[in-house]
Amino acid sequence: MDDAATEGRKLELTVQLQLELGREPVRGLLRMEDGTEERFVGWLGFVEALKRLREADPAPGSEREEPR
Repeated sequence: MDDAATEGRKLELTVQLQLELGREPVRGLLRMEDGTEERFVGWLGFVEALKRLREADPAPGSEREEPR
């Protein structure tokens, strides 16, 4: 993400993380507050799932002005 594009704004993404313990590679599920889910396998899959959720339409109020 380009810092210039988010200048003066704080972007937040809140997700619930569900991991399958005892599995290699790591695998699980990310769930947003609106119920959108992304499954992943491996650490790179985890990062890609976060990116996909970030690229989804943001929920109202997800951008907040940072205190100056």
